[in-house]
Amino acid sequence: MKKIVVPILCIALVLATISFAGSQNGPDLVITSVVSVKDYNTNNTSVTVIVKNQGNAGTGTGFWVKITVASAGVGGGSQSTSKSKWCQRLGANVSATVTAVFSGTSWVNVYAKADSTNLVLETNENNNSGGTCRFAYIQDFDGTIEIPLDVGNISMHPADIELIIDYVSPGMAVTLDPQVVHLGVDEVTTIMMTVVFEPGFTQGQVVILGVYSDGYTVSPATIDFVDINP
Repeated sequence: MKKIVVPILCIALVLATISFAGSQNGPDLVITSVVSVKDYNTNNTSVTVIVKNQGNAGTGTGFWVKITVASAGVGGGSQSTSKSKWCQRLGANVSATVTAVFSGTSWVNVYAKADSTNLVLETNENNNSGGTCRFAYIQDFDGTIEIPLDVGNISMHPADIELIIDYVSPGMAVTLDPQVVHLGVDEVTTIMMTVVFEPGFTQGQVVILGVYSDGYTVSPATIDFVDINP
């Protein structure tokens, strides 16, 4: 039995996961943490981003950090909104924190781009982005489901994005079609995720990594499945 479903519940967001390469002679900005907090009293989502200059020279100037919240997906979702926040000049091996508040609590995907307007001449211009996503499907699962899944480019440049299934809980089998997409900056496309549940499945988790061809950006999406009628 096949069903086509959409997400019906959004849950926690945690840290960015990204691969870094060391700098040689100059500044090198990276995103080391992205944390989102949903405030259901004010109906707002607050985002805190930590930016680090992992290079061995100062940035020489301040720069903009673009913070984006989006609907569910690997990298970015089809619905999004952004704010740019000014970050002070950073010395070598120094970090700074920038924050932004967005209206609504339905955002499940958060990512940030350091030096989004290219004010800082860096030794590595490809590793300025980081983000994360977590959401859940809670429903009565029966056999096989096909789920449209957004994939978005959060890097600073057009990129091939390879989708890697990093973890699947016991009792589930997951396939993605296609497994590689090419996207422009901030572009979003949709792939199909097929999930097969073994008899007796109650709950599980899938972790999908979007690995970008810049060689530095890795965007994780954690998807929880809960069967309300196992």
